[in-house]
Amino acid sequence: MPSPQPDVTSAQTCSVLSNGIAMHLVEAGGGPPLVFIHGLGWDHQLWLPALDRYAGQYRTIAGDSRGHGRSDKPAGPYTMAQFTDAWAGALEQVAGEAACIVGLS
Repeated sequence: MPSPQPDVTSAQTCSVLSNGIAMHLVEAGGGPPLVFIHGLGWDHQLWLPALDRYAGQYRTIAGDSRGHGRSDKPAGPYTMAQFTDAWAGALEQVAGEAACIVGLS
């Protein structure tokens, strides 16, 4: 039986245009930006427990990479440069400052 999704009650969602695609982002909290990037085949929901846990000290941000979750899914194949360019553009818009990046693959 899957575990229930955590309740990130303070989370806000948005969509930003970055390098030709709309990226879905979720953020909570305040403070220095702490960004969570999922691996191939996952989406932002992987990080919901972390957003909830760290939102008291950081502005936590997670999102769906190109072709994943609620972000645009243009025809592939995708390159690592496309993933990084999309994230860089999105973070420039929403964080606007240096951020600590947490990721997995």
